[in-house]
Amino acid sequence: MTIKDSGTVNFWVDPEKNPFAFKDDNKVFWMDFIVDGNDGIITSEGKSLSLILNEGKDTEICIFQTDVDFEPNKRRMFTFTWSPDSICFYLDAVLTQEVSPNN
Repeated sequence: MTIKDSGTVNFWVDPEKNPFAFKDDNKVFWMDFIVDGNDGIITSEGKSLSLILNEGKDTEICIFQTDVDFEPNKRRMFTFTWSPDSICFYLDAVLTQEVSPNN
């Protein structure tokens, strides 16, 4: 995959507003966005958080899938960034995963 542009998306998960988040058997759609013309979505199923491009298409690719240690009384900030050099996932502003878009 080649990425030409840079971008960032982020969102907050508040246990009071999202009591179902990151619990067993709960699937949650968090957001959608565009990465260089590719449809991106962020979902969670149980404790697993995924960033997927082009879901349901021949070009579908899962960029990240990682377990989140969700504390029931703490708001958490999720951030994804992309550039020609890397795609990164930050949890509470701490880099958690980084991959090259060329892999």
